[in-house]
Amino acid sequence: MTERLLLVSTCGTSLLTNGASADDRAWLTKIANEVEVDAARLMPIVEERRKSLEAADAPTRRKMSAELNGIGAVLDRYGPKQRFHLLIHTDTALGKATADLVQEALGNQTSLGASDSRASMAVEPWALTPHAH
Repeated sequence: MTERLLLVSTCGTSLLTNGASADDRAWLTKIANEVEVDAARLMPIVEERRKSLEAADAPTRRKMSAELNGIGAVLDRYGPKQRFHLLIHTDTALGKATADLVQEALGNQTSLGASDSRASMAVEPWALTPHAH
């Protein structure tokens, strides 16, 4: 068993696209790189995924999301007593939405992680590298 683990996870969009209707999936793919999107269309998709995550058991949550599956696999393998977790996402609307959902799922889900979780946070990409505007 590992005492401490620093886990750095990138967030894609699988949590939003997996299980989405064909129309929603096509729209999500089309706007994947956009910073601003139609919130009235995105928010119901995000809320549906949030409710699905809350209702799902651990194996189902891992099937819903490449992010949660990868995080869960690392935690299963190393079994850290204490973890420090950074979620890295793009500055796109979907990147932010996915990271928020993953962070919520990790906060509400003890079977994906160590019972003594000390930190879980989303990191804005511009905090890692300076951008010229």
